Amino acid sequence: MQTNNGTILNSLDIGFAAKVIASSEQSSVKGFLKKLGLGKLTYIFFALKHLGHVSEEELEITLDETTYQWQSSFFLSIAKNKYFGGGITIWPDTSFQKPIIDLVYIPRKHFWSHLRGLLDLVLKYHKRSKVVRHLETHKVRIHSSKPFSYQYDGEVSQANDLTLYCQERYIYY
Repeated sequence: MQTNNGTILNSLDIGFAAKVIASSEQSSVKGFLKKLGLGKLTYIFFALKHLGHVSEEELEITLDETTYQWQSSFFLSIAKNKYFGGGITIWPDTSFQKPIIDLVYIPRKHFWSHLRGLLDLVLKYHKRSKVVRHLETHKVRIHSSKPFSYQYDGEVSQANDLTLYCQERYIYY
């Protein structure tokens, strides 16, 4: 995906996933666990810590030509790749070969709903889930009156306005 801030290879996350990545990158816990050979537990530790966290950003999200007022979702992932960095499926039908951007989200509800949604993602119950939601689009615009935090491909950043669209690239052998 191409954005007004650069190229995103896999996904852009707002809410839970962005909070987990940001916390783990700023924490001494990550270095400590790495020394013990348990570096992968860092993300599980911070996932458990932020399970009750709800993003307070009030966003205006436009999918193609339809605009939504998006308030306080727990989890939002905008993806062109089937997997997160840890090998968890974002959405089973996602493909970098289709000119479609997938939005996968878990609405703000309560702790148990958030936990259920995350377990549905991990256990690959995406399409059967009563919690996980999915939308498809060709272009996404995210706007906010104040900066919002997001993570893309493992990097954390902030913006007031992002536009994402599919970009076709050719690889030469």
